Amino acid sequence: MNTSLECINCIFNQIYRASLAANVTDEQLNLIMSIAGDEIQRFNFSRTPPEVAYPLYKIVEEISHVEDAYRNEKAEHITKALFLLPGVENKISKSKDKLLESTKASIIGNAIDLGSTYSNIEITEDLFDVKFEKFCLDDYDFFRDRILNSSNVVFISDNAGETVFDKPLVDLLVSMGKVVKYAVKSKPIINDATKEDAILSKIACQIIETGSQISGTILFSCSELFREAIQNADLIIAKGQANYETLSQEQLPIFFLFMVKCLPIEKDTGSSIGSMLLLKSKNFGVT
Repeated sequence: MNTSLECINCIFNQIYRASLAANVTDEQLNLIMSIAGDEIQRFNFSRTPPEVAYPLYKIVEEISHVEDAYRNEKAEHITKALFLLPGVENKISKSKDKLLESTKASIIGNAIDLGSTYSNIEITEDLFDVKFEKFCLDDYDFFRDRILNSSNVVFISDNAGETVFDKPLVDLLVSMGKVVKYAVKSKPIINDATKEDAILSKIACQIIETGSQISGTILFSCSELFREAIQNADLIIAKGQANYETLSQEQLPIFFLFMVKCLPIEKDTGSSIGSMLLLKSKNFGVT
């Protein structure tokens, strides 16, 4: 998905918030935002938003000397999510369709995102008070059938804290006899999940790293081992907008689970902002 004009303000604000999270001085903040303004003028709009934003995040990291600016927020989100997890699991256990409820819980978790327009996330029981009409699950039957006929699943994570609400779906897939690999970033960026975050979230399957630090999943930036895992997967579950932005055109068996958070995604998916999507890849099954 190409970068659009609407992305510019969003990315600029992300860099500003990341700078504040890194506790930069006023002088450092002025320098970062000045460089970011110059870089934005040279954006290649044929690239995805995470690709064009990544060099700006590296500027924040280099000037602030802070590698993981959201470390404390991520740990707090995981702690709060783990407190809510038993209630979520109890609801799933009572459901007639555990796969559906586990999938919905995973999608709802995508609200825990410090890289979008949100600067603060309230992780309470209200997070799961989502009206039925907010969900767009037209591809669910195909999703369920694909799972039943798959052996190897790669689950590409998104944000720390959200990872906790991926756990019921991961656990269910494992209980069904699937070989599940849960993929995380190799280095911190925004509040994207790393291996440490996945372990703290009690993800109970093989945890693999993408080999990349860029938000989303840009395959050319990933390790050969991760690309092999993707190519050998019968099914790929990709969480979050950034994964949709970077993988939606790939010819891979992908289902995207995320909440629509901005106008470009609304235009591309045809679903309004705030919608909770289970969406089959545009090129699903194309070889």
